[in-house]
Amino acid sequence: MKSMVPFIAVVASLGVAVLGGCSSAPPVDVKVVVRHERIGDGAITMPADFQYLTITVRAHAVRIDNILVNQGRCILDESSTQIGLGRYGLGKPQVPQFPKNLAFGDQLEYSFPAGRVLGGRSCNVIAVEVDTDQGNFTSSFEN
Repeated sequence: MKSMVPFIAVVASLGVAVLGGCSSAPPVDVKVVVRHERIGDGAITMPADFQYLTITVRAHAVRIDNILVNQGRCILDESSTQIGLGRYGLGKPQVPQFPKNLAFGDQLEYSFPAGRVLGGRSCNVIAVEVDTDQGNFTSSFEN
C-alpha cells in the first residue's frame, strides 16, 4: 500500500497540471469597490456612496470593443471619475468611444453613485460584460 501513495500523488499533480493548462485566464480583471465619501464644498457636505468599476488588462495587449454594466442599464461616463456634473450622474454623459486598444497593466475606471445624489443617475453594479478581441467575459458582484 505504501507504493500507491507516490503514484496517487503523481497522478493528482498531472491532473492539476493538465486542468490548469486547459483554462485560460480572461485578458481583463474586473473589480467593483464601494467607497463612502463626503461630497460638497466648504461647510456644507453630505455623505454619498460611490461604486468604482476598475478594468485592468492582464494580457500583453487587448482590444476592448464594448463594456456593458447591468446589461446596458447603467450608463458609462468618461467624466464620472473627474470633478464636475458627471461625477454625480448629472448632465449629459461623455460616453466612451470603443474600441480601445490597451496594454498589460492599463486600467479603465468609471464610478457610479450607489444612490441618487442631487437627483442624478445611480447604479447598483451587479454584472459587467467586457467584450474584447479575445472573447466576451462577464463578472458578477454581490450587493
